[in-house]
Amino acid sequence: MNGNIQEVLLDISENITTEEKDAMIFLCEGKITAHDTENISYARQLFHCLHKRGHITQEDLSLLKELLYRIRRIDLLTNKLKTTKEQMERDLKQRAHISLYRVQLYNISLELSTKQIEDLKFLLKLNRNISMLEILLKMEREGSLSQTSLGKLKDLLTHLNRLDLVKKIEAVEKNHK
Repeated sequence: MNGNIQEVLLDISENITTEEKDAMIFLCEGKITAHDTENISYARQLFHCLHKRGHITQEDLSLLKELLYRIRRIDLLTNKLKTTKEQMERDLKQRAHISLYRVQLYNISLELSTKQIEDLKFLLKLNRNISMLEILLKMEREGSLSQTSLGKLKDLLTHLNRLDLVKKIEAVEKNHK
């Protein structure tokens, strides 16, 4: 990659939506602190934080590439970082920065309809306007969701008649045993 890393990060950040920034923050759990997340309003602030913590460097952009791949911004991955989807798939078989658990939760959030998310809020007695990723984070903070405790999420998905997602969770659980 040519050029100053700050210029590249700014260029990419200008093409990231608020929802995509929130998704990247969710996927970066454990790499940045809760205090950091409170102060991140824009993608460039997230990138700055990851750069400051050594997760993104001029020599190693693998986390940034993985984030773009996970949020399905292949256009930015290809045009700004000169990395193809196929290259990323090969690289991720060797080394992934983001846990499979985190990726799975993110993918589940993408597969639920607006109505299903509203139904989930009803089941959890949540009245406020929060995203699916925020629901998952709240469940983690309350201790009802973790990498080793997916039962409540599976129960909720069963109530929503999303047995396809329950099966995906069970497949990942089986591979981790």
